Amino acid sequence: DESMDCAIISSRAAEYEEHGAFEKAQQAFNLRLTLHKDLSGLLNQKASVILNDMAALSIKIGNLPYALLCGLSALRLSDGFDSHTACTYRTLSEAYFILGDHQRSLACYNYALQVVDHHLGPHHPLSLSIHTHMGRVLYRAGRYEEALEFYLKNLDLATRIL
Repeated sequence: DESMDCAIISSRAAEYEEHGAFEKAQQAFNLRLTLHKDLSGLLNQKASVILNDMAALSIKIGNLPYALLCGLSALRLSDGFDSHTACTYRTLSEAYFILGDHQRSLACYNYALQVVDHHLGPHHPLSLSIHTHMGRVLYRAGRYEEALEFYLKNLDLATRIL
């Protein structure tokens, strides 16, 4: 069964990544991708989640160009307005942040926040994570007052959620 194989490979990829075997984790992700091709050989929509996982792994190992490639590919396959899309924008934002491109990083976080607020609601834990990261990017960009606003908003959200 294809879904069972994918679940096993997904679990194995997570184990490899957790133990620092990043090359093996990448191989497992690539194998998962081959399971998500349609009859014409094109990737299906479920592959966007795998591509986002590959982007996040690529950030961990410092391969930022590949992280951007995987993240942008994931966006092309996504629904455009679901929680997976928000996670992909968050991953892309992290890559842009590391590269020092604060404008693109903020743009990705803003879109992720819009998706989360619309799809999951403004009090979802993912919203907290995005607010924290947006504050960090604003701070690094020298926009201290805006950063403080995000941190304070995040503190307010955290007290409401918890």
